[in-house]
This record gives sequence, C-alpha cells and structure tokens, in this order.
Amino acid sequence: MGKAPDVNREVVFQPERANGQNSFGYVFSYGYDTMTDQNGKFAMDRVMPGPGSMSRVVITEFLRSQQHAPGWSQSIEVRPNETTNVTIGGTGRPVTGQLVLDRKPDTPIDWTTNEPATIEPARDGRIVRERPYTRYLGNFDKAGRFTISDVPAGDYKLNVAINNPPVPNACGAGEAIGKAELAFSIPEMPDGRSDAPLDLGQIDAILFDTLDVGEVAPEFMAERLDGGQTRLYDFTGKLVLIDFWATWCGPCVAEMPNLKAIHQAFADDPRFALLGISCDDDAAAVKKFVSENDFDWQHVIVKGTTGRVPKDYTVRALPATFLIGPNGQIIAKNLRGEELKQAVAAALSNEQLFRESSTQRPPRFPVVRFEAPVSPGGAADSGMLVVADDTDPDFEKDRPHSDGVRMLSENGTELWSASGLNNCQTVGGVHGVEIDRERGRVFVRELVSNRVTAFNLTGQKLWQIENVRASALAVDAKTGNLWVTGGDRLDEGETVVFDPQGNEAAAYPFVGVDMAYDPHSESIWLVGYEIVKLNRDGEVLFRKKIDGWCCASVSINPNDGSAWIVERNHPDVARSKNRLWLLASDGSVRLEQAFNDDDIFVVACDPRSGDAWFSGHSKGLRRATLSGTVSEPLSIKASSISISPTTGDLWVNTEDAVLKLDRSGQAVATTPHRGKSSQAWIVAR
Repeated sequence: MGKAPDVNREVVFQPERANGQNSFGYVFSYGYDTMTDQNGKFAMDRVMPGPGSMSRVVITEFLRSQQHAPGWSQSIEVRPNETTNVTIGGTGRPVTGQLVLDRKPDTPIDWTTNEPATIEPARDGRIVRERPYTRYLGNFDKAGRFTISDVPAGDYKLNVAINNPPVPNACGAGEAIGKAELAFSIPEMPDGRSDAPLDLGQIDAILFDTLDVGEVAPEFMAERLDGGQTRLYDFTGKLVLIDFWATWCGPCVAEMPNLKAIHQAFADDPRFALLGISCDDDAAAVKKFVSENDFDWQHVIVKGTTGRVPKDYTVRALPATFLIGPNGQIIAKNLRGEELKQAVAAALSNEQLFRESSTQRPPRFPVVRFEAPVSPGGAADSGMLVVADDTDPDFEKDRPHSDGVRMLSENGTELWSASGLNNCQTVGGVHGVEIDRERGRVFVRELVSNRVTAFNLTGQKLWQIENVRASALAVDAKTGNLWVTGGDRLDEGETVVFDPQGNEAAAYPFVGVDMAYDPHSESIWLVGYEIVKLNRDGEVLFRKKIDGWCCASVSINPNDGSAWIVERNHPDVARSKNRLWLLASDGSVRLEQAFNDDDIFVVACDPRSGDAWFSGHSKGLRRATLSGTVSEPLSIKASSISISPTTGDLWVNTEDAVLKLDRSGQAVATTPHRGKSSQAWIVAR
C-alpha cells in the first residue's frame, strides 16, 4: 500500500467460471483466501489451475456481520505445477474526500458502519467493466472522511451508498437512504505512482426523499396479530397514530409505556385510533410480547423493515411514528414521549381538522384508461394463446424497454402484438398473463414497471393499473375480477383483487410466487413460501407453510379442484428439495415425488386426463400421471407451459420460440420470438 507493505491484509483468489460467457461471474465462496505477513507477503498452495483474479479485501464491520469486498484485482493465469507470482498495489496514488449530507437525516449517520466508498473505472462519466476490471475501496471515519490508496491514473467514478445504522437483528449495512456520485480523473504520474493524495474535497451526498408532514399517508393493508387484515382506509375520518416498532428494538421497547399512556388517555374518543406496525419476523413472539405487557391497542405485522409498508412510509429507523389526520394527511412524524402525547391532544381538540376532513382518499393504484371497445367474449370456439416475453436484456426501471406481448392463433400465427413492456426473470410461475374469454380481455403484468394492463381481444388497451407489484395473475371466471399477487420479496407482499374496470375491490395479506383460479370450487390457490387457498371473499380454506424454500408454480385440475405444485430447492435452505406435489382440493397430499437432480419450476395440468406436464433447468419437459409415473425428459427446456381448456393444445416456451406440441411432445407449430427470451409467460384458452 503505497511504499509500505500492506500487513495483516486478507487477500483472495477468485477463479473465473469456465462457462464461455463474457461475464464477470466467479465461483461463489471458493475459499482461497489468506492473510499477508509483516512484509506484505502471502502464499496459497494447491490452487485450481486456470484464469482468475487476485485481490486484496476491504472489511467493513457492521453490528453483527462483516462485509468482505475485494478490490485492486490483478488478472492472473494459474498453470499446473507452476508458481504464479502477483503484486497487488504499490502503484497509483491515494484518493481522499469527505461526504457532506444535503440535509439532516431522520437518524444520525454512523459513518463507521457505512458501506465503503468505491472508485470504479469510467468513460464519459459512466462506469465500464471491461476486462480486466477492478475497483478500489475505502472505509469511512466518524466524520465521513475516506482514503483509498493505490489508484492508478485514469478516469473514474466515485459511488457511495449512504446507509442507515445497521439493524440489530439483521446482517449487513442498514438500508440505503441516499447516495453520492462524482466523476473525476487522475493524471499520469512519474513512474506510475505518487505519495501525494488527490483530494476530492467535500462531496455532496443526496438523501432520498422521505414522507413528510403535509403529504398524504400511503394506503396499505397488513395482517393483524389476532387474525384478519387492517387497512389504513378502515380509519377514514379518524386521527390515526401509527407506530412502527419491533421487539428487538431497544428504543421501541423503551417508548412503549408512553404509547400505552396515550392509548389509555384517548381510547374512549371514537375519533382516535392507535395502530402498532410490528417489523418483527416472528408473529408468535410479537403476540407473546404484546399480551404479557397488556398493549391492547391494534397491532399488525409486516415482517421486516424492508417490506412495502415501511418502504412506502420511508421508515429509516425504528421506532418511527406518524400522526395522520382524518383527511389522510400527515400532521406530525417521529415524535416521542410527552411531545407525541401533546400532538395527539392538540389534533383532537382541533374541531376544524375534523370538519374539513374528506372521506375520499386517493387510490393506492391509479388507473389510466384508454378509449377502446371491449371485444365480445364467449362466442369464439377457436383457441388462442397470449405470450409475454423478456427479450429485452435490460431491466432498469426508468429506461425505455422493448419486451412485448403477442396473441397467437391456434396454429401459432400472430394476430397482434404490443411492445414497451418491462419484465425480468422470476423463480417460477407461468401466470404472468391471463385471458378472460367471457368478457373479451387479456391481462399482462410487468414485473419491473409494477404495472398491469388490460387489452381487448384485438390488442387495444382498455386500462392500465400503476404501482401494483405483480408476480402472478388469476381471473375469477364467474365475476371477471382480476386477482394480482406480488411484493418486494418472495415472503412479503399482498394479493389485491381488481374489478373488471381495474378498480381495487379487496386486498388480502397473502403473497405467492404463482397463483391459479380453481373453477371447481371457485377459489384461488397461492403458492410461494406457503400454500394458501382462499375463497372468493378472501377467507382461508387451506394454509400450509413450506418446510424448505418455496413453491414456484401451481396448476389446477378443473374437474376435481386438485392442484399440481412444484417446489424448488435452494442451496442455502436446509431441508429444501425439488419436488412435484399433487394436492387434493382440501389440501391433503395425493402424490409427492422428489427430483433432486433437476431444479423444476413450471407445471401445467392437462384438463382432459388430470396428468401434469412439468419442466426444469437441468432436464427437459416431462409428463407425470396421476399414478406417479414420470416420462423420460424431452429435449425441450420449457420456461412456461400452458394447455388450452378449449382445444387441449399443449404450448411451451423456450428461449427461442413458442412451440405447439402434440400429445407425444412433438412440435407441430413453431413461432419464433423476436429475440432471445430468457423467460416468457404464456396462457392458452
């Protein structure tokens, strides 16, 4: 480091994957790391031959974890039975700077537990990752200053994520609440190095917007500790005090007696409501804590501080309080103790506040409507297939995109298409598109744009729902309501029901990776971290938590309401398996079969026989019978499967095309994609 040996430093060797791809992927957790001695020397024995990189590591300490970030990487080639020598650092010059926030944060920044400052090569202000690629890193002191040594001459960009203090019950840095960026250059130096630092001076760090006093409180829905669900809309016309808290949060627990005093003081006023939003993961622990301490106001649980509700309220640290007026506007935030009690009392004594309140709140999911006729439904006898693709490899949210949706005839001929969608891969599921033949509608969800669009059967847009996180769709054939499930994480989110005009009709605190409508019992199946079956009113008919990782796809036999489900393995989750399940309508197990050698992730039920077609990453398309017999895999790796209930046609998607197959699995029609599609979602009707 500079002229001095970099002593007691972790260094790591990372072999490149031999996958033939022009990527920067490495073997994960390869294990070749060691420490330098007092002379900066290190040695590794019996290293896997081949190309790779040697790096020194910057370690950042968080509350209960460490981040090990490699940098100053040197590309090397390790040859069998030879010694490879490599020198890291000792060139370039130090770069220094200090971050300055653009405003005071809700919670003071602990710079010593912030993610390190990172310098990366850039061209015209944009980061480039050409081979050989490296980066340079440095931790912060208490004042937000950093020093990054041994940066060679060139053009660079500094990037820093501004983090909240780490959460006590979680690993890693706290939530990112801001960022800093700066493009700069280091001129050439004599002999390629200098001891004189390049001082970047004070660097402006921009904090992200927060939900402030005067703004409308976001609508939400969450699961109550005592069962059922609560929505902010339920408190229309009332003064609502919301408290985000957790049992592991010391300041939250210390504040609870004050909240109890507020509840006792104003509980008899019908215009006031206190709502606790627990950010714990374990509902049982929260119930025990609330019961033992007699905290008898209403509580809901949102499982973590990174879920949708805390994010919508821009909760940066716990506890966080929001006092919401009867008109839905935020009156005060992040008050505690006597100051919070006085704010509640002042608001309740303000008669004008309640006289001016409106019973109308802005919708959670704005609807954009288009002038287009609804296609007549129910009359057509021919089959149809809708395909939503992921041919655009870019999925940054705020850039134009060219993923598309197409309708195909029963012989694979394109009837219409639309572009401008923004999708990305998922862990499974085929229900990213749906058709309501009865009412002449096609529904498409966009994973990245958080949007659901309704088309008529000729491809004209009817309406578009914004700000809805959608992993999967299902249509209630009797009512025409559209069920949408999704969230920011696989284990956190909700299922929202929209009427045929796109208006929110109901919401339930359950989330699935995939979802399907059961016409036999007129119910909805959700699969993900748990399996949930709901009736049309959202009442739970069956619920089972997965003892491994998650279920990825579900398909219903319309004749008896049984459900074919595939479960996926995860290498970091104990007891997880790749399994095919057949559950009866009541949730009892009819069939369970493990496929340890294949990461299966899609399944479709053949309505004529009740058998299932399924596929995975490692092996191709296979058929499973009701008796448990599984066919040999075909050489078709399908990312989606759909079987038409009107024609019985079997359709599958590959990265190159959509295929129509006969009962033996032979292709009888092929419709190429516009480009390589990493995944596509299809539905046949």
